[in-house]
Amino acid sequence: MELSKLRKLVNTNFSVESYWVTLAYVAENAPRNVDEAEVDLKEWLNKHEIQESKYVAIFSKEKGRFYIYLFVNFPDRDSAERGIWEKGRSVVSRLKVNELSGLVGYACSGEVVKILLSLD
Repeated sequence: MELSKLRKLVNTNFSVESYWVTLAYVAENAPRNVDEAEVDLKEWLNKHEIQESKYVAIFSKEKGRFYIYLFVNFPDRDSAERGIWEKGRSVVSRLKVNELSGLVGYACSGEVVKILLSLD
């Protein structure tokens, strides 16, 4: 997907009510491929009861390691605060005004391996 189309998609579907999540793996939990990373993300979404939420997930490989960048509309604040990632480090923060396009660019600065969309 082109970067400009992805920016438009994110800008259309997310706002300051949404969250930006970075999921980073520690070496011993690193997936061998993007399919394993996708399974990890889906398990995380299910565990934190956010599988029904609207999200865009960008799987990126940087310096040989996978990262998952996620724009997500959590159902409630408690879900966002429970967003602990057992496979490494996670950062969950509320989106700020005029931040969306820059974050899309940041998430795509490595080798983008896959993009998952759940926008229903």
